[in-house]
Amino acid sequence: AYCAGTLTREEEVLSDKDIYNETVMLGLRTVKGVPCETIEAQPPVEPLVYLEKVGNNYRIPRARLFVSDDIIVKFIKQ
Repeated sequence: AYCAGTLTREEEVLSDKDIYNETVMLGLRTVKGVPCETIEAQPPVEPLVYLEKVGNNYRIPRARLFVSDDIIVKFIKQ
């Protein structure tokens, strides 16, 4: 269907919660991190001790990258 050009495109509408979760999940997997205002506007249950502040962003410290998924899940809204 792709090669024939007949593949239909589907669109997904994201809620505010979905946008937040995607931003946090993808952003914390980068060196840049997530803007502080994104995290601070939706404080997680756990304190921010898992992250380091660099400029105006929070990111996962290099020493904790091996447990990044465990950290990221603490910031995801259910």
